[in-house]
Formats: sequence, C-alpha cells, structure tokens
Amino acid sequence: MARVRSRRSGSAATVMAIVALAGVGSACVGATPREEFVEEIRSRGGGLTAALALDAVAAVEEALGTTGLRVRVVSIDPAGALVTMEVRDPARLGNLDLWAVSGGDVRGPQAVRLSAQDDLDRDTYAIALVALDRLEAMADAALAAFDSDGAWVERVTIIPGDAGQGQPPALTMSLASPRARATAMFSADAELVEVVRQ
Repeated sequence: MARVRSRRSGSAATVMAIVALAGVGSACVGATPREEFVEEIRSRGGGLTAALALDAVAAVEEALGTTGLRVRVVSIDPAGALVTMEVRDPARLGNLDLWAVSGGDVRGPQAVRLSAQDDLDRDTYAIALVALDRLEAMADAALAAFDSDGAWVERVTIIPGDAGQGQPPALTMSLASPRARATAMFSADAELVEVVRQ
C-alpha cells in the first residue's frame, strides 16, 4: 500500500528539483477564457489522459520514422496539453534531442548539450517500459491518496532509474489543491509508491 507523508527534504527535494512545476494562476473577478478553461480542467483532476502521452510518443516516432523510442526525461503538462521529451537519436546514438508535442504540432529536434559524464546507455530507457496507458488510473490513485479537496495533477515527469542497479524508470506526479501540494511517486508499471506532502 502506498504511503502518504509530509516531508520537506531528502529524496522529495531531489524529485522536486527535477520536476519543473507549472505555474498556478489565482482566481480573480472577470476571469479570462483561458483562466476559465484552466479552472474547468482542474475541476476534472487536471485533464491528464493517456491519449495525451501516447499520441505524443506516436507523433515523435512518426517524425523520426521509427518505433521504440529511448528517452531520458519526459514531462507532461495536462492543462497546457504539452508533452516534452528528451529522445535518443536512433540514427546517431550519441545524440540526445528535445521534442515537444502540443495539439498535434510536433516541434523538434532541438539538440541537448551533453557533458562528459552523461552516458546515454545508462541514462535512457525504452518509453514502452512505462505504463502510459494507465495514466488516468494513476492520477485517480494519486488524488485519492492526496485527499485534498479540489486537487488536480499539475505535471507528470518520467525520469530514469539507476540502470546500473537494474532500476526501471520512475514516474512522479506533481499534485496541487487550493490548500496543499504533494508529489506522488509511481513505479513504471503504475504502482503508487508514496505521496509526499510539501
């Protein structure tokens, strides 16, 4: 069973350093259509769907003319319907490129600068290892464990595990509500590990 706890340091801080949180706009009188749209998305848990991620992966695979992408970091912004991913170039395995997919629009590749310490054999993983088709179920489990009224999923981030130790990639969900924030941590096969309140 997943744990729910409060913590401000340790591994949660490491995860939050990796997760780029989306800005949360405050409600105001005379809301714009964009603000109203965001509020509607939040009322439905943040608008996270499996199709958003799966379609983005398929779009990049089509652009590259290949299947079976290897990636380093994947970030999903549900409210903005934006998926970004660092993808290992299947034609030049020493290269890593940034791709972004939003509303069917595919942007990339943009070169990612690598350091001498980067090891793409170690740091990338097959995106097929991650249960993207279960994102809605993961969101439901995370929000239920968070148990904060009016909560939504702000962002999903998928990062590599410790390949040297045989660890699969890990998925985190940044959660927010009008009163609290938390990070939900999942295994690649969609098992909720814990929810850490901030």
